[in-house]
Amino acid sequence: MAKKAAHYAEAERLYVSEYNTLDQISEKTGVSERALRYWKDEGGWDNKRNALQQNSAALHSELYDLARTLTKSIKSSLDSEVEPSPHQLYTLTRLVPLLTKTKDYEDASSPADVVEQPKGITDETKKKLRQMFGLE
Repeated sequence: MAKKAAHYAEAERLYVSEYNTLDQISEKTGVSERALRYWKDEGGWDNKRNALQQNSAALHSELYDLARTLTKSIKSSLDSEVEPSPHQLYTLTRLVPLLTKTKDYEDASSPADVVEQPKGITDETKKKLRQMFGLE
């Protein structure tokens, strides 16, 4: 019981947030893999890990959708030869760097064995946005 009290929170963090395997956690904490498997099942670590992954993906997706909506609105204004709202321009220019930071964080914190297709704004789209708003 003393080992659980001393290492449970750290083992859970390593598994859920850092995507370590039970073998890696065992090496780092000195807790047997058998005990870690029991703790993992008892504590619902897989559910917590999945929820964390979904929340991260949801944040990036929502930011991307917001940027897309703002871009469409700005483009519509420009097509109508109406000057876009300064608020929209400001929000979009502040949002684009956040998209890349969020994506970089997701890539760094996702498990190495999961191969995902690239999501988010491409370098070409970033370049076009910078040109469109005179940032280049």
